[in-house]
Amino acid sequence: MNKHNKTRSNDFHVTSIVYGCVRRAIWERKAGTKPVLEDEKLYKPWIGTKLHETPITDGHEIGVKFKFGNQTLTGGIDEILKFGDDYYIIDKKFVWYVPRETYPHHIEQMATYASILFNADEIYKLKGTEWKATKNKYKGIKFRGMILYYIDMVERDDDFRVHPYVHLLTDSDYDYYRQKIDSFLNECLEHYDDELPPNIFDKADWACKYCRFEEICKEEWKRNHNDVNS
Repeated sequence: MNKHNKTRSNDFHVTSIVYGCVRRAIWERKAGTKPVLEDEKLYKPWIGTKLHETPITDGHEIGVKFKFGNQTLTGGIDEILKFGDDYYIIDKKFVWYVPRETYPHHIEQMATYASILFNADEIYKLKGTEWKATKNKYKGIKFRGMILYYIDMVERDDDFRVHPYVHLLTDSDYDYYRQKIDSFLNECLEHYDDELPPNIFDKADWACKYCRFEEICKEEWKRNHNDVNS
């Protein structure tokens, strides 16, 4: 397996919560690894990996687990910036086209991390090949906001263009995302042993295009609609 396709631990991933697809969350957890990419598709992930590995703050984070209730969530926070008395989550996004405003799912992703950090008792960091638990020093801290860096991947004289966006958090965001996380995890556990857990394919969701299980859901959708039309 290519070194850029790292093994994921068998926990629920924060990205799956953001996408909101129970099937994807369960199957990603059971699969435990990221899909293998073709060599010609590795340019963007390789550049992204190198830039993610380069710290721009003292709060540089790579590959973490969070103890959240009786479940463990995995994910990764790029940077945590302390500015005066305020804390900000920084996320680096690598894009071919810079959006005019932040994508809603990017805001949800970072707000979910802010809620997890506010509530989690422990954080696990990858030390070599083992996960080591440390006390969550951000527990109880409400982040002032989030900074998104959209990094334009289009080549221009071997240079990249960075477009920063700032989104502020409110107190109500923490309650909302805590409830969302709890609700989603409970639904995943309820359907964990289902042969076909519920999915979001019927909504023709954009996230399906980035899911390795899309073809399975597409075939199921065709069968169901053929039955209806027959």
